[in-house]
Amino acid sequence: MLREEVVDGALALDAVGRLEEQRELALYQTWVDLLSAKTELEKMRCVRLAYAGREATGEFVRLKLKPDTDGSALVGQDVDLVVAGQGQGAP
Repeated sequence: MLREEVVDGALALDAVGRLEEQRELALYQTWVDLLSAKTELEKMRCVRLAYAGREATGEFVRLKLKPDTDGSALVGQDVDLVVAGQGQGAP
Protein backbone atom coordinates (compact mmCIF):
# COMPACT_ATOMS: atom_id res chain seq x y z
CA MET A 1 0.00 0.00 0.00
CA LEU A 2 2.79 2.47 0.90
CA ARG A 3 4.64 1.63 -2.31
CA GLU A 4 1.52 2.44 -4.36
CA GLU A 5 1.17 5.78 -2.58
CA VAL A 6 4.83 6.63 -3.33
CA VAL A 7 4.40 5.68 -7.00
CA ASP A 8 1.17 7.69 -7.21
CA GLY A 9 2.93 10.67 -5.58
CA ALA A 10 5.84 10.44 -8.03
CA LEU A 11 3.44 10.30 -10.96
CA ALA A 12 1.58 13.33 -9.63
CA LEU A 13 4.84 15.27 -9.25
CA ASP A 14 5.83 14.31 -12.79
CA ALA A 15 2.46 15.52 -14.09
CA VAL A 16 2.87 18.80 -12.21
CA GLY A 17 6.35 19.22 -13.71
CA ARG A 18 5.01 18.63 -17.23
CA LEU A 19 2.20 21.11 -16.64
CA GLU A 20 4.70 23.72 -15.44
CA GLU A 21 6.85 23.15 -18.55
CA GLN A 22 3.78 23.56 -20.77
CA ARG A 23 2.90 26.83 -19.04
CA GLU A 24 6.45 28.12 -19.47
CA LEU A 25 6.40 27.16 -23.15
CA ALA A 26 3.03 28.89 -23.63
CA LEU A 27 4.35 32.04 -21.95
CA TYR A 28 7.49 31.99 -24.12
CA GLN A 29 5.39 31.50 -27.29
CA THR A 30 3.17 34.44 -26.29
CA TRP A 31 6.28 36.60 -25.82
CA VAL A 32 7.66 35.57 -29.24
CA ASP A 33 4.30 36.29 -30.89
CA LEU A 34 4.17 39.72 -29.23
CA LEU A 35 7.66 40.61 -30.45
CA SER A 36 6.79 39.46 -33.98
CA ALA A 37 3.62 41.57 -33.98
CA LYS A 38 5.58 44.60 -32.74
CA THR A 39 8.15 44.14 -35.50
CA GLU A 40 5.43 43.90 -38.16
CA LEU A 41 3.72 47.02 -36.79
CA GLU A 42 6.97 48.97 -36.97
CA LYS A 43 7.48 47.87 -40.58
CA MET A 44 3.96 49.01 -41.46
CA ARG A 45 4.55 52.41 -39.85
CA CYS A 46 7.54 53.11 -42.10
CA VAL A 47 6.89 56.33 -44.06
CA ARG A 48 8.96 57.79 -46.89
CA LEU A 49 8.94 61.57 -47.20
CA ALA A 50 10.63 63.70 -49.83
CA TYR A 51 12.83 66.49 -48.53
CA ALA A 52 14.40 69.49 -50.25
CA GLY A 53 17.32 70.17 -47.92
CA ARG A 54 18.95 69.47 -44.58
CA GLU A 55 20.59 71.41 -41.79
CA ALA A 56 22.93 69.78 -39.26
CA THR A 57 23.25 71.22 -35.76
CA GLY A 58 25.39 69.17 -33.37
CA GLU A 59 23.96 65.67 -33.22
CA PHE A 60 20.67 66.70 -34.81
CA VAL A 61 19.66 67.00 -38.45
CA ARG A 62 16.69 69.06 -39.56
CA LEU A 63 15.20 67.92 -42.84
CA LYS A 64 13.27 70.50 -44.86
CA LEU A 65 10.38 68.73 -46.52
CA LYS A 66 9.39 69.54 -50.09
CA PRO A 67 6.42 71.94 -50.20
CA ASP A 68 3.96 69.30 -51.48
CA THR A 69 4.94 66.75 -48.78
CA ASP A 70 2.61 66.12 -45.83
CA GLY A 71 4.78 65.65 -42.75
CA SER A 72 1.89 65.28 -40.29
CA ALA A 73 2.78 61.58 -39.79
CA LEU A 74 5.97 62.73 -38.05
CA VAL A 75 4.36 64.97 -35.43
CA GLY A 76 5.28 63.72 -31.97
CA GLN A 77 7.17 60.72 -33.34
CA ASP A 78 10.76 59.59 -32.97
CA VAL A 79 12.26 59.23 -36.42
CA ASP A 80 14.72 56.60 -37.62
CA LEU A 81 16.58 57.66 -40.74
CA VAL A 82 17.89 55.31 -43.37
CA VAL A 83 21.19 56.60 -44.72
CA ALA A 84 22.16 55.31 -48.17
CA GLY A 85 24.67 52.49 -47.83
CA GLN A 86 24.52 52.38 -44.02
CA GLY A 87 21.17 50.77 -43.18
CA GLN A 88 18.65 51.77 -40.52
CA GLY A 89 19.68 53.54 -37.37
CA ALA A 90 23.19 54.31 -38.58
CA PRO A 91 25.10 56.61 -36.26
